[in-house]
Amino acid sequence: MAQDFDTIGIIAGNRSLPLVFARQARALGVKRLVAVAFENETSPELTALVDEIVWLKVGQLSKMISALKERGVSHCVMLGQIAPRNLFDLRPDFRALGLLIEVEGKKRAFHFRRSGGGVEEGRNRIDRAGALAAATHAGNRILPGTGPERGANG
Repeated sequence: MAQDFDTIGIIAGNRSLPLVFARQARALGVKRLVAVAFENETSPELTALVDEIVWLKVGQLSKMISALKERGVSHCVMLGQIAPRNLFDLRPDFRALGLLIEVEGKKRAFHFRRSGGGVEEGRNRIDRAGALAAATHAGNRILPGTGPERGANG
């Protein structure tokens, strides 16, 4: 049985994937989209595709978690990238600084997985985009760069 997602959060990096996901989520019937966007990274076009958008600087982890919680987001996806040049202009808050200290010397992939765990600690959950879409609309899935496609069962 498919789980209903009335509200989905998008943690939006750069490139087109956040835009593609927002369009496809709407096509699948998601009622409310809330985006956390990053200055000098996320496309301003996303503003027209979501119900609410909060603009942050890279590294403001506490503000990101608060923004999602305050808007009732319990499921979200991380989409897009953060350009490496902006990681050098990082302005971490205390929560992000703790995360950076914790993962010092680890692989970059671990950083992203752990930062997602930080959102889960905020009582929110980060889902894989495809899994979230499959649960949102049984038999359909969201694939990067494509429209909604019928799954094997539909």
